[in-house]
Amino acid sequence: MLEFESEDTIPFPHKEITEAIIGSSFEVYNHLGYGFLHRVYQRSLQVELTRRGFSGDLEKRTIVRYKEVICRRVRRRHGR
Repeated sequence: MLEFESEDTIPFPHKEITEAIIGSSFEVYNHLGYGFLHRVYQRSLQVELTRRGFSGDLEKRTIVRYKEVICRRVRRRHGR
């Protein structure tokens, strides 16, 4: 028979935010359904996470470098 370790014994450093992101994603999808543009879901997810007590930026400015040469300054989605 397979045995699994208890969730309490497995180290999971980002458990709270991971659960919030997944739960918020399901909430947004269940409320809106499918068919909207990406931006609608992105903003809705931000609203849902804020309601759950989290905050963050949708996009951040960053510099793209290739071999120490600045190629471009872009707006980058958080986490990529």
